[in-house]
Amino acid sequence: MAHDVGRGVTVVAGGLGADFGERDDLWEYNGDTWTQHTPSTSVSVEPGTLVYDPLRAALLYAGGDGTWAWDGTDWVDQGSTAVLDAASSPSVVFDAAMGAAFAVRGSERCPFCEDVWLLSSDGDVRPGQRFEASFAAAEVEHAAVRSVTIRWTVGASGTPGGVVEGGAELLVWDGFGWALLDAHASGEDAPETLCVRLVADEGVPPEPSCTDRVDPELVAGLFQHGEDATAAFAVRPTAGVGMDRAIVKTDDVSVTVRYRMPEGG
Repeated sequence: MAHDVGRGVTVVAGGLGADFGERDDLWEYNGDTWTQHTPSTSVSVEPGTLVYDPLRAALLYAGGDGTWAWDGTDWVDQGSTAVLDAASSPSVVFDAAMGAAFAVRGSERCPFCEDVWLLSSDGDVRPGQRFEASFAAAEVEHAAVRSVTIRWTVGASGTPGGVVEGGAELLVWDGFGWALLDAHASGEDAPETLCVRLVADEGVPPEPSCTDRVDPELVAGLFQHGEDATAAFAVRPTAGVGMDRAIVKTDDVSVTVRYRMPEGG
């Protein structure tokens, strides 16, 4: 069982029936009612192997049947070459700091399976690019950040339903998940600049060709970890991730931080 943050539903999949036999049914709970789904692809989900992946915007399963993502309609094969034996009782978690999923194995039924796996997919499986900006590099202490501007020149495409669809999304890590900032419809052969300025207060001078988003809490939260303060941004195809063909191409990316020094600083 896991909660799909993007779709706002709790998903229960697989498990054991009254006869202790494996089940492959799947149910979703939206806070009011339970709805059963019958995906065309059958996946036997073991307990503890479901986790929400905010970069894929889907629930991720890793276990004896391979690695799959539930998109609300069907299971999508993530193309992983490693299969985590169900006997190893893998537990899957998403590490927000690294932006990746981990599987931890180990059980009495599989004493040689005590290890940790990191899900790292090829570009055509998980076509997302990530960029981190460190405020510590400015070498200023106790400064108040007024705005953060992210410019990302990128083109992308995906193939939902076998049809090529161009476009890229720009996202920011808000401490809980990847939040959408902006998007365009340009494919990988015609990169276009996405520019968003996160503003702490409306008194900041305008930024040419950028979309303003006034969000004091988000701006304050981007650099709240002292010397290790970093802001994380990412791009992905608007068509989604985990498809047979998906491409992201970046020409340039930059982050500009405006800050105010305290009096006497």
